[in-house]
Amino acid sequence: MPAFTNQISQTMPGFGSASCNGSMVGTTLTTTTTLTIAATSTSPTTSGTGFNLSGGPAPSRGKVHLRSSSLNSTTTTAVVFSATDGTTTEQIGNIPSIVGGGALDYVVDFNTDLSLTSVFSTITLSGATISGIFDMEVSLV
Repeated sequence: MPAFTNQISQTMPGFGSASCNGSMVGTTLTTTTTLTIAATSTSPTTSGTGFNLSGGPAPSRGKVHLRSSSLNSTTTTAVVFSATDGTTTEQIGNIPSIVGGGALDYVVDFNTDLSLTSVFSTITLSGATISGIFDMEVSLV
C-alpha cells in the first residue's frame, strides 16, 4: 500500500495546520503487535517518521489513523489506541473486534492533558491464518 495520499492533517482546524505529523506504512503483522509512533522514531517499522523531529513543544491532542490491507479472511482484529508522556499512559480509543478479510480504515480524535512522547496502537490478531499489512499516521497539535 502506498504512503498516505490524503493525510489526516488535512482535516485539522485551519485545514492542514497540525504542527506534528508522523507515519509508518507497510508494516506486515503476523502476531499481536504494538505499532508506536514516537516523537523521533517509529516501531517496529524503521522506515517511518516520528511526529516531532524538529524538537518543538510536545503535543497534547490530535488524530491517529490506522488502516490495513491484505487481511487474511480468517483473521480477527481488535485494536486499542493509547498515548503516553513517558510516565502516564491513557487509552484514547479502541476497535473491539473486526472479523476477517477486507480492509480497516479508522480515525480516532483525542484530547489529553499529557505532553505526548508517543502514540501507539496495540493490534491483537487471532485466527487460523494470521496476516495483514498495517499503516498508521498521527497528526498532533
